[in-house]
Amino acid sequence: MLNRIVAVVLASGLATQASAEPGPTVTYLMNEPASMFDIGIIRMEKTVEDQLAAPFGTETMYSYVGYDFNKNRIYVGGTFIVAPEFDGELTGICESAIENLATALGLYLVADFRAHVALTMGEYFGHQGYARSNQPEEIGDKLLEIVAFEARIIGPNETLFDKPEPDCRREWTDGAFPE
Repeated sequence: MLNRIVAVVLASGLATQASAEPGPTVTYLMNEPASMFDIGIIRMEKTVEDQLAAPFGTETMYSYVGYDFNKNRIYVGGTFIVAPEFDGELTGICESAIENLATALGLYLVADFRAHVALTMGEYFGHQGYARSNQPEEIGDKLLEIVAFEARIIGPNETLFDKPEPDCRREWTDGAFPE
């Protein structure tokens, strides 16, 4: 019986002394704050992933949202594979894909909806459940000016490694909606 008690005491003493500290990589990541911009990009990416509908005659391979520091652009994009039996114009699929990417985010590419689109865009990058008094009112408008939609269309006779369709990108420039 005494052996069991000694064994339990020793085992509990060893168990409480054993601990692991995070390594340098984990410590760095734990100490790095996430900005509202980071959170907004993540919200947009999750929304596109959940809501994106593939244009008729295609299926979605993947979607993404990312920021290019050098160009000051938020890219919202997707890769779409055209069904082998499709015999239409890839340009039409490009336009549909761009529209579907924007619609997945609730950003309707119609001039009459400009105020709604700006408000929606701002909500991705704002606090949830409250508004900060120092948040710029025009945050959605300013973000719209740096958003670009792009679609990679893989035709029936192409592979993922072929050069993508040219000009399958739309940007807001000078506050105007794409045509």
